[in-house]
Amino acid sequence: MRYKKIAELCKNISADAVLLSSDENCRYATSFGPFEGMTVVTADGECYLFTDMRYTEAAEKSSKTTGVKVVAVTEGIYKHISDFFAVKGVKTVAYEDLSVTVAAFSAMEKKIEAEWIKLGPSVNRIRNVKDSLEVEYMQKAQRIAEAALENVKNHIKAGVSEKQLAARLDYEMNLLGSEGVSFDTIFISGKNTSMPHGVPSDKVLQNGDFITVDFGAVYNGYHSDMTRTFALGYATDEMTEIYNAVLRAQLAGIDAVEAGVSCRVPYECAVKALGKWGKYFTHSLGHGVGLAIHEGYSLSSKSDDILGKGNVVTVEPGVYIPDKFGVRIEDVIWLGEEKINFMQTPKELLII
Repeated sequence: MRYKKIAELCKNISADAVLLSSDENCRYATSFGPFEGMTVVTADGECYLFTDMRYTEAAEKSSKTTGVKVVAVTEGIYKHISDFFAVKGVKTVAYEDLSVTVAAFSAMEKKIEAEWIKLGPSVNRIRNVKDSLEVEYMQKAQRIAEAALENVKNHIKAGVSEKQLAARLDYEMNLLGSEGVSFDTIFISGKNTSMPHGVPSDKVLQNGDFITVDFGAVYNGYHSDMTRTFALGYATDEMTEIYNAVLRAQLAGIDAVEAGVSCRVPYECAVKALGKWGKYFTHSLGHGVGLAIHEGYSLSSKSDDILGKGNVVTVEPGVYIPDKFGVRIEDVIWLGEEKINFMQTPKELLII
């Protein structure tokens, strides 16, 4: 019952209740989703899910194991919440100021009588510490993604387009049980790999291309994220040199990821390991991941955050040489009782 952690937060910020509206925070609190609606967690440790009849039956089934109370919305949701606050004596409400639009907050202010306080990143900080069940879901998502990639490898050959392979990878993940994709799948080749977030195109693969695949599956709302770079047919000495530099950087970054360590340290270790290729590393080393593909801390030179026990972060250095090629390798690391790498797919340069 993760909503108990949010109830404790109410006490810390002197709020009678927290009103959650983002999909990720609602799912975290209720262990149910996806759905449309809002969630209220009260300082006395109760959680209420406000949704309409499209979702109430499924939500009530879920609530039998979570203790969440389901409120069927039959008219405006703000009226239901306003009436609920009046009955419960809720006066001070924390809201998601980092995600609620100005228009939505204006409507809430008009229709719900309360003293509003900003929630800030508080719930996100709670979500940043993953429990064993969350990790189980993320590992399941990872196994789906890796199995899908293995199936797609059989179709990677000269003459096939990036778009075709990206579509096949998404299809394979869905067949294997993914709820969808973690983000738009990146499946790019040749010169296109010099763009960290390149979009799959009609370009067909050619022998001598680097191929970068960045993708993820979703299981029970939790995301996986991985990147692998392959060579098609052959790899030149320069391609092999740069690939191995990125691999050394990734291993150095993983070694430096520890509870109690500044998020800057793994980034600095990876850059140092890249040596002369470091000038072509153009983004942060990694990011937190969970119910959202980007949540929690960023492993960057500008971060003031400190990694903690339970954090899950990606480690994904890259080298991108404009109009030539790029290489990125990405794993996901959990700082549990011991450090665990979710990945099982090998990282040595594979020539397909």
